[in-house]
Amino acid sequence: MALSTDTSYTNKVTVSATDQVLDESYVELSNRIDQLLVACGDVRKRMETAKAVRDVRAPKDKEGDGHPFMRPIVQVTVARAVRFLIEQEQLTWDEALERLSKFDWRMAAPPWLSVFVEEKGTMAAGKGFSDLLYKLLLVHLAPRNKAEIHRAVVEFKALKGAKKYPVSEEELASRLVPVPTTA
Repeated sequence: MALSTDTSYTNKVTVSATDQVLDESYVELSNRIDQLLVACGDVRKRMETAKAVRDVRAPKDKEGDGHPFMRPIVQVTVARAVRFLIEQEQLTWDEALERLSKFDWRMAAPPWLSVFVEEKGTMAAGKGFSDLLYKLLLVHLAPRNKAEIHRAVVEFKALKGAKKYPVSEEELASRLVPVPTTA
């Protein structure tokens, strides 16, 4: 692949990928998405075996049992948190998938309940709730320190009323991952 840096006629750098590189990239991306869907409560399998997709997203009168990955805010936030942790070298792709696969994939379970209003069976509206989900995902997957955990738990309590976060700070601290240092 040739990279043209001749800027005499334009300020743009031109890079053209070959068809082979594009095909290989497509296969790799497709494999990663499949792996993510399996790690995220195997949502594809649940959709294929359900009578209706609605039964996976929010079963009637049991919305808390709905699958979180059927909600766009969860999809975006999981991808954002995993990307951040991998970029910061706190987790590898495989470690992130392993940790995600251990989550309880029901809307009424932590950390998803940060964006779910159990009493109404609806999603909580507002940027504060999606930011809270992101912070809780980070501390569930790979917290950097106890202070980060404490801040997320305190913010949960503040946003959700006097409700206590169902996972203790001590349990979350057991997942601490050393932050890589650059020398």
